[in-house]
Amino acid sequence: SEVSALAVASDGNTIYALDIPHATPPPVANPGLWKSSDGGISWSSKPSQHLAATSPSPTFPVMDLAVAPDDPELLAVVCLNTAATLRREVYISDDGGTTWVHSGTIPWVHGGSEQIGAIAISPGYHRGDRLRHDIIIGSRDPSDGSGAGEVYILDYPGFGGWKAQGFTTGDIIAVQASPGYSSDFTLVVMSCTTQRTHISVSYTHLTLPTKA
Repeated sequence: SEVSALAVASDGNTIYALDIPHATPPPVANPGLWKSSDGGISWSSKPSQHLAATSPSPTFPVMDLAVAPDDPELLAVVCLNTAATLRREVYISDDGGTTWVHSGTIPWVHGGSEQIGAIAISPGYHRGDRLRHDIIIGSRDPSDGSGAGEVYILDYPGFGGWKAQGFTTGDIIAVQASPGYSSDFTLVVMSCTTQRTHISVSYTHLTLPTKA
C-alpha cells in the first residue's frame, strides 16, 4: 500500500487516507479510500464500499479528500469525470463515509481542462437555524500554462449550488479556511503562474458568502 493523501480529524482518532496507486475500478471496486477510528491502529475500506454504491456512480480512483476541522464525520472526496481524465467530481459524506451524495455540477468558468487542484472544508458556522460548512475547491489547468484557476464554494447542507468566487491569480494548488471562518469568512489560497507563486487572502481576491 501507498499513502497518497491523509486527513486527520480533530478528535485525534479518526484518520482518512488514500491509496491511489492500488485503487481498482468496478466490478471489484477499491476506490482507495480508507478510514481508521483508533488513531491508525486498524483500518477499514467500508467508506470505499459505500462510495462505490452511490448514485450517480463515481469514477475511481478517489484523487483527493478533506475532513471538516470540527466534525470527524464530515468529509468530501474528489473523483474523476466520466471519461476518467479530469478531477471534476465531488462526493460528500456527513456520517463518516457510510452514506454519500454527489455535490452537483460545478460551473467551470475556464472550461477546457480545468479541474480540481485543492479541496478543503471550513469550520462550521450558523446561518439561520442550521449549522453549515462550506466545501471549498480550487481549480487549475496544468495543460495550458495560462495560470487560470478559480475558487468555488458549496454551502452544505442545502446544496444551493457551487458558486465561483472571482479568483484571478493563477492555478490553485492549495486552499484553506481560517480557524475563525464563522466570523471572518477568510480563505488562504496558494496559486501559481508560469512566472511566480502567490499567497492570497480572501478579502483581497475573493467575494465570499455573506454572514447571516
